[in-house]
Amino acid sequence: MVEIQSAGRPIFHNAPDDHSQVRSLSGWAVLSLVVGLSCFLVPLAYGLLPLAVIAVILGGIVSLKLSAPEADLGLWMANFCLGMGIMSGTWVFAAYKTNADYLTHHAVQHAEDFIGLIQQGRLYEAMELSKPVGMRQPEGIDLQQYYESYQGDISADLIKLSSMLPSGEDGPPNPEKDRKVGISVFKKSPATVFIQQHPQAKWNLVQVKQIKENGDTALIKMVMQCSDSSGKRLLVDTMRQQTASVNTGRSAEWRIGSISVE
Repeated sequence: MVEIQSAGRPIFHNAPDDHSQVRSLSGWAVLSLVVGLSCFLVPLAYGLLPLAVIAVILGGIVSLKLSAPEADLGLWMANFCLGMGIMSGTWVFAAYKTNADYLTHHAVQHAEDFIGLIQQGRLYEAMELSKPVGMRQPEGIDLQQYYESYQGDISADLIKLSSMLPSGEDGPPNPEKDRKVGISVFKKSPATVFIQQHPQAKWNLVQVKQIKENGDTALIKMVMQCSDSSGKRLLVDTMRQQTASVNTGRSAEWRIGSISVE
């Protein structure tokens, strides 16, 4: 500021130090930017969801800290981190929910088909549903004759039936005996007997206990309840082959893993 005296000689006063008002870039803001950019990886895997949570927390705290008029620079970086955390987390949650609904819908449909075959006494057709699609007998095969005559590709049946056999038996392998025992165990299992005792019952999904995906397959554990108020429930473990795709709309290759009455 300049003042003019009567003598005509100017007197100069020191101007304020502008450098004292310069704000520096916040290190926390830079960290927020890095974390926010990392959120682009979150949709690639459900396991990275904690990164979105960290982004929301970090971005929110740093945004509040830098909102003050005299705070350091970098508010936009913190807001970017907060926004990316919210968007990536929401996307992953929505994708997981959509996938879970897809798996549950098809698993319930397959379980109802399986239960319906047992209710109608078509046990061998029900047993076929416990095998992978590629290992089932072709259409037109007399399944009763195939199973009860113990002819054909017995080794394929053992993949399923071996899990039903008593453990600890010694001696050389006997495929025909193994298949015979496996069929008997299936027919006399509490789940099969219980379903046959309720031929007119409708089965409804009560609870999905778990949906677990592991690369090649997805295991769904769910509880089905009989509509006749019997108080008993059927626990159905259903597996999905990786050939299914939500994007292409192709049906999954389902098979029953195990069933038991609770």
